[in-house]
Amino acid sequence: MSVLTPKRVFLVVVVFLLGAASAFANNPSPRYLARMVFDESTGNIVLFGGRADINVDGATGVIHSIDETWLLNGTRWSQRFPAVRPEARASHGMIYDSKRARVVLFGGFTDSSVINALPVFHNDTWSYKDGQWTILDTATAPKPRYDAAMAYDSDRDRIVLFGGIAYTADNKTTENLFDTWEFDGTNWTEVISNANGPKLEKGTLEYDPSRKQMLLVGINSDTSAAAMFIRNPETGAWVAPSPAPEKLPTCTNEGMMAYQKHQKKIAFVGGICSAANTTTPASDEVWEWDGGNWVKATTNSVDRVTGAAFTYDPTNFRMVMFGGVTYGSTFPRSTVQMYLNGTWSFNLITYRPRPRSISAFQTDTARGAMWLFGGLNEYGTGYSGDFWRNDGSNQWTPITVEGGGAPPTGCITPASAFDSTRSRFVLTCYGSEIFEWDGATWKAFADLSKEPASRRFSSMAYDEKLKKVILFGGYDDSTGNFRQDTWTWDGTTWAEVKNQRPPHRSLTSMWYDPNLQKVVIYGGVGRPNADSKAIRYQDMWSFDGNGWTQLNVTTTPGPRLGAQVAMNPVTKKLLLFGGLRAEQNEDNTTKQWYDSDTWEWNGAANTWTKLEPATTPDPRENGVMAWDPVRQMITMFGGFKGGYYLADVWTWNGTNWVPYLAPLSRSRATSR
Repeated sequence: MSVLTPKRVFLVVVVFLLGAASAFANNPSPRYLARMVFDESTGNIVLFGGRADINVDGATGVIHSIDETWLLNGTRWSQRFPAVRPEARASHGMIYDSKRARVVLFGGFTDSSVINALPVFHNDTWSYKDGQWTILDTATAPKPRYDAAMAYDSDRDRIVLFGGIAYTADNKTTENLFDTWEFDGTNWTEVISNANGPKLEKGTLEYDPSRKQMLLVGINSDTSAAAMFIRNPETGAWVAPSPAPEKLPTCTNEGMMAYQKHQKKIAFVGGICSAANTTTPASDEVWEWDGGNWVKATTNSVDRVTGAAFTYDPTNFRMVMFGGVTYGSTFPRSTVQMYLNGTWSFNLITYRPRPRSISAFQTDTARGAMWLFGGLNEYGTGYSGDFWRNDGSNQWTPITVEGGGAPPTGCITPASAFDSTRSRFVLTCYGSEIFEWDGATWKAFADLSKEPASRRFSSMAYDEKLKKVILFGGYDDSTGNFRQDTWTWDGTTWAEVKNQRPPHRSLTSMWYDPNLQKVVIYGGVGRPNADSKAIRYQDMWSFDGNGWTQLNVTTTPGPRLGAQVAMNPVTKKLLLFGGLRAEQNEDNTTKQWYDSDTWEWNGAANTWTKLEPATTPDPRENGVMAWDPVRQMITMFGGFKGGYYLADVWTWNGTNWVPYLAPLSRSRATSR
């Protein structure tokens, strides 16, 4: 992450737009232990679930599992929002049932929403078809578990499940399972008991239709060495191959398998070495099964990855890997890797905004557009400096410049407002450096006589009556204290207003209210003084140019910070969505959670009204909302859900939230 210098001067240059407008789409955020399969009926890869982070979320004290459904058509992602879907989970089994043209999901685990509680293990069965998830009510089912191996035997029309990890009888410790189950499309049947199954952990299953073989690869439970079994098609028993293969893949703990239809071979990828005196190679390996032996393929060098989602795309003749964790790292990825005939390649997504939070997003009424700038990147490691124009109809265009005068780089916690009098997009970085965009060029203001002190998480809004941008509060890294100062910007100079200040805070919601004809703030987090405990606020204040006055409001949406807000200029009412909610526990500790509630503020009546839409976006904080001047609707983008970042797009049509579903054409084959 680059660090802002105290002063910066940009040259003014001509801006050009990069090609035609790009679809307003997105991509999954970094994750691991997700699962994906190729859906032959649609030609798209289906991805579900995963785990957002290895570490707990600092705000809620838990690790967050994911319940998102994504489609990949070979080059582009599109998120889907079915009304019914499996509970968030990771390490589940997922395969494609070609006879019934559906994806089938089983089991997995969900991280508990209670601090320090054990994860919940599942044994439910779901199908995904025609864009909808449906739970399959089975008379019997395997014991709840995660990390089970699953594959579809297309010749026998059976889903085969092996092993996994489950709780012991005390529900406090876990054990490896070695049983085998079959699903006939309606019900599960145990065919090999736990006592009689092969003692193999971290198993991976794949069916080879060309040889009518079901392969099971994993690690020997006693020696931790690589091991494999083939299922006898007549007896159903697992047997070691005879003669034994000359070699097995180097590392089979956490490995992945897929049948390559164009080569008629099963490929084994990745894995960690578990046996004594073995070292996991840093580079990934691809091993191919020819029916009698494993042969290590010659490939280009790429990092070894664990916990990735993995499948074969028969339309484009390649294996596809998403996410996971680079071996030796602790940070999940959002990388798409593809493998074909010895070569790994990467699908780089550059045509739409990626997942993020704490962005700058403003309506440009003069140009009929919305501008999106920067934000905290999807890895939570730094701030991006990309700049986008949205012209409505869910179309985005990336903006760049030739020569000097580029947008700010390393813009920490950007705050923004749109000066409708001068038609300027006003941006501050770290609460002190200030820039303006006039629709064609950026202008940086340097050597000002005075300016706000550096800070994070400040708030900004344009006061249409005062014709000035108002900046308030934030968090001061140098002192470790929250701020309560107020500054105005008239396009030339900063001026501080020191009268009647609200309590110190940051991450407050801020807007100009056309009914009150004043800038208003609501909520946030802060401390009345440096020695007091942090408070999550629910109070409201208005600014008249001379100071702040607390509003007397009977009911508010409650204590919260980082809520998404936008004003509807037609109704003159404000829409608020979600944020990080807070309440006091009986032991005087603070409980926090990400909310998905929707509220409307009417400044004329001085009231909040909770709305009850039929559909609602996922909970989040620090996303962005703005009025779309083309479609005359409020648009919401991105945010943080606890452990992972979002890039979904929703519009509010006045009564309901509507997700944007990026169109996906069937995946096209590439030349072989």
